[in-house]
Amino acid sequence: MRVSDAQDMFDNWASDPEVTKYLSWSPHKSVEVTKQLLALWEKQIDDPGVIRFGIVHKEDRKVIGTIDIVRYIEGQPEIGYCLSRAYWRQGIMTEAATAVINRLKILGFTKVYISAAEANIASNKTIQKLGLKFVDQTFRYVQKVNDYVPTNNYVKNL
Repeated sequence: MRVSDAQDMFDNWASDPEVTKYLSWSPHKSVEVTKQLLALWEKQIDDPGVIRFGIVHKEDRKVIGTIDIVRYIEGQPEIGYCLSRAYWRQGIMTEAATAVINRLKILGFTKVYISAAEANIASNKTIQKLGLKFVDQTFRYVQKVNDYVPTNNYVKNL
């Protein structure tokens, strides 16, 4: 993702309170906030610990989401993702996450983790479609609601 993608990112998901509802960050208030984030991401491109992809719609070539490693748990990646609401329930995230999981396996990782707020039914279903197994439930801070929300944690051996 590049700064040149800022308008698509802002318009398609970063400013949408429904998309960011269960995330640790609040919706962007302006495209300038999105540009600042993407400028930071551009500086991280050569960092081998940073694995981040833009999700591009096959037909119109718009950037409609992101999927990346949000942290490492005992050296194994945890995936996080966002997708424009206009593209929900079309199998796009399942396809993107499958590709990323396959790439992580090629890179030598032996497990992958994904977490989703308990109330985020669609994300929990996507995670289960990907073949991850429920491990436990914890609480994760969500800035938007300034509270800790029940979060389901999943793992898959690669």
